[in-house]
Amino acid sequence: MTQKSFEHEIFIRSDVRTVLQAVTDMKQSLSIHPLIIKVDEVPPSDGALKRYIITDSLKWGPFKFKLKYRVDVIEVAEDHARLIAIPSSWMKIESLMQVSPREDGVILKESYVMHAPALLFDYSFKQAQESHRISFQNLKAFLENKKS
Repeated sequence: MTQKSFEHEIFIRSDVRTVLQAVTDMKQSLSIHPLIIKVDEVPPSDGALKRYIITDSLKWGPFKFKLKYRVDVIEVAEDHARLIAIPSSWMKIESLMQVSPREDGVILKESYVMHAPALLFDYSFKQAQESHRISFQNLKAFLENKKS
């Protein structure tokens, strides 16, 4: 099992509560995350606050395929949220979203940790890193345009 992490950080002209709500409501991901094509909210269990079944559309060389996985929102506090994605029994993704107020907005920082088999790791990690970078830019645009 291989483990690796990355972080993304972005300034958003919004407030802490609005940003935390956006990153924990996966239904909004349809318009923000470049790979997500379907989001179904299902009843949470195992201590999760919310549970979603997400479908991504992926491409590997000439092959296109869909990946369905579970995302649990496991903690939402005043300034952070923790989410866990379980694409399979052999892969786990942990995401800590921290939101810090600034004078005219907030800083959103994601700490992302992927645990996956070595065979699939490079592809999966690269997809995650790039899609989350784009998601942060899209989230910023979405929230800042929402205020206008």
